[in-house]
Amino acid sequence: MAEGAQREAIHFKNRILDLLSILVKKEPKSAHIMQILIPLLTLAFSDEKQLSEKAIGLLRSRIDKVKVVPSTIDVVKASDILNDLHVRARKVHSRDALATISFCSLYVSRALLHAGADTTVQTAYTVSLMDFTNRKSSDLNTDFFSDFIKRHPRTAWDMREVLLAAPAKAINAYRRCQACILLQILLICLQPMVSALPRSVVARR
Repeated sequence: MAEGAQREAIHFKNRILDLLSILVKKEPKSAHIMQILIPLLTLAFSDEKQLSEKAIGLLRSRIDKVKVVPSTIDVVKASDILNDLHVRARKVHSRDALATISFCSLYVSRALLHAGADTTVQTAYTVSLMDFTNRKSSDLNTDFFSDFIKRHPRTAWDMREVLLAAPAKAINAYRRCQACILLQILLICLQPMVSALPRSVVARR
């Protein structure tokens, strides 16, 4: 009886994941997509292998490929989700898990930036950057931040004071080097934007 109930529960969860996949495909601008990120991550990191793989597949093959942002969002709820993601990112011990959380963070960040909540995004990444550079046991890595810089260089530029200060505040030589790499990535990402500006604007700067 217990095994039968377990099979029914797994079947039910599989059907829910199928429905969520349809939602993401058919309604890519739905604000509900953001609301399912944390439950999907919880399932993705669970011991239920079949469901875990399916949840990860949904996150990576569907949500990570969404090119549009939700038409409307609740900024407060979205901010809570972003902060939750960063708390999780600072606690995971798996590179793959961190990568999964990272693109969820990028998805929510894009929606918040579109809604004008730049400060919320900057604060979340600043707190995580301080954890990365100042805490020796931090499991965050440069990819978590470089992906953000590459996706949102203008927002990263607004964090330049934090990024410039990071090498000096880093806990050891390795983290200092990593912080310097992030600065280099930012400069590389900014170069095309600067090159596109009229010469008169560049001269004034």
